Amino acid sequence: MNTEKEKKPNVPIMIVATVLLATTALMLTTIENTFAYSSNQAKSDVNECGNGQVPTNIGCQNIDSQIQGDENSVALAGVQTFPEPPVTPPIEPPEETCEGCFDVLTTGQLDAFLIDLAEAFPIDFPDGEATLEELCDIIEALPPENQQIAMGQITEVLQGVSAPNVIDPATITEIIECLERVLGLTAVE
Repeated sequence: MNTEKEKKPNVPIMIVATVLLATTALMLTTIENTFAYSSNQAKSDVNECGNGQVPTNIGCQNIDSQIQGDENSVALAGVQTFPEPPVTPPIEPPEETCEGCFDVLTTGQLDAFLIDLAEAFPIDFPDGEATLEELCDIIEALPPENQQIAMGQITEVLQGVSAPNVIDPATITEIIECLERVLGLTAVE
């Protein structure tokens, strides 16, 4: 009898060790990719989602397609497009008019002003009633030096409007400055 044992390679242990090594290598690759996908949908492992302008406008692509089969294609490059943010044109203020300069007055103040104006200038308003349209037509027809005089007369009539329709000085100044801009008597700011 042969008391010496022959040392033979243990095949089952070698198979188990090889399988364990292969499993470990596969697991490490899978874990690496799993962490890469945790914050990003893109294959590049870099967080490039979004357009760099608006944080809520996010668009990501996964160009590493999971499509399998003979006649399926995969995009080699992903292109993202984002709509341009809408540009609103600046709103220009409406063009000022002579009649519009008096829009700051209440109905009662305007009526009282027109009555006082007709009384102060009976030659310009022979029927005893004044309208803003008539007043503006008269002022616009005057030469510039007389328009300046008319501004003083309009200021006096506005200041003379009696209670309960008294017009405060700031409103009077606003009306006169508006009329001067409309008539071109002062430089436009």
